[in-house]
Amino acid sequence: MKIYLFNLWDRMRTGFWFTPGLITFAGILLSFFIPWLDAIQGDKITEFIGIPTVSPSAAHQLLGAIASAMITVTGVVFSITVVTLSIASSQFGPRLLRTFVSSRATQLSLGVFLATSVYSLLVMAQVRDEGESEFVPQISLLFALGLLVTGVVFLIYYIHSVAALIQAPNVVHAVAKELDLSVDRLFPDEQKEGEDAAQDDRTFDEILTTLNLSEPDIRVKADFEGYLQVVDTETLIEIADRHNGFLAVPVRPGQFVIKGSDVVLGWCEEDWPDEVKSRLGRHFIVGNRPTPRQDIECCINELVEVAVRALSPGINDPMTALSCIERISAAIGRLAEKEPRRRLWEKEGEPRLLVSEPTFSNILETGFTLIRQYGRDSAPVMIRLLEKLTELTKKVRNKESLEAIEKQVSMIMNSCEKFFPENEDIQDARDWYRQARDSIKQENSSN
Repeated sequence: MKIYLFNLWDRMRTGFWFTPGLITFAGILLSFFIPWLDAIQGDKITEFIGIPTVSPSAAHQLLGAIASAMITVTGVVFSITVVTLSIASSQFGPRLLRTFVSSRATQLSLGVFLATSVYSLLVMAQVRDEGESEFVPQISLLFALGLLVTGVVFLIYYIHSVAALIQAPNVVHAVAKELDLSVDRLFPDEQKEGEDAAQDDRTFDEILTTLNLSEPDIRVKADFEGYLQVVDTETLIEIADRHNGFLAVPVRPGQFVIKGSDVVLGWCEEDWPDEVKSRLGRHFIVGNRPTPRQDIECCINELVEVAVRALSPGINDPMTALSCIERISAAIGRLAEKEPRRRLWEKEGEPRLLVSEPTFSNILETGFTLIRQYGRDSAPVMIRLLEKLTELTKKVRNKESLEAIEKQVSMIMNSCEKFFPENEDIQDARDWYRQARDSIKQENSSN
């Protein structure tokens, strides 16, 4: 249940409707509460504050002007936002739209503008000019003026935020910050209390073999198609423990699942109940794009996309590509120290669930392969890749990870020899290549 709430929250915070809608709803509530307060205590509050009274006609004009102005500003903000999204999509890639749409400045500004418009219109409808039943909510008018001033402040804040967010360094920083949060969330330094997840160097198939498991008793086929976003591990562990069985999930978040492929493998000393079999495939959340909730490679791919687009002839911005390489290398370095591996979940000492996770080699390929391929004729980019891979050799903990780095280093050097036009650049690449190989040999001997 928890993962569905988290997924719902992710969807709400990366959309334009939730926060503005919530603020607008608050404006509707205030448009009834403050006039009610005006009706019962308005004279006393007005006298205490010392504000001049306003006639019904003036109140109508004032509230109408505020509502009209805020609606106009809302339209302008929507237009600016759409243009910003268009620019971001073409320059940084469509994957980055999630970062722009989730901007708090845009969501809060739209909410304040819409709430002010709705509040002013609803209060204006309550102003009466009918002799003895005349009613002009003075406190409500004062509050409308306060909302107007707040709207002006948020307009300035919005323009500043958009101008800052569209800059490449800030885009890279925003994605890298989310990547760091994903690293800390998915690979914590310490296990949570009550959590029993065994880290293991072996592959998914090797763990299954070690557990002396025969052919699975059940194979749950996917009745969906799309990117796997979240696996409900808690529920799957409970199901396996309840029936004294063992479950394995051969796909990992971020992978595209084809309809009819295996998503759950199950073993049990007794037959699995039909009800359980029919429900096992429902403990996944699938969408039309990967999300960083359980997929560490999602944010890495976003940085890679920024780097690849920066290297395109139309943009030709190697500095942004270098910045992306720095951020990707820093994140992979942190992961190398934590050594992300496949997880075998246990309960009371009994293995209950095996879920697939990306290996260090998978993550390294995700972070470096496309940049290497698209930046093969850019000396600064290729040399920076060699430099960062050399640094990573000092952080990895096992031979397999060093082999993955050595593979990347060799392919980068081959591209440098083949595509660099200047001998000096080739020599610089060779120097870094030698340093990387020496570092790999040194780490291999120490391990």
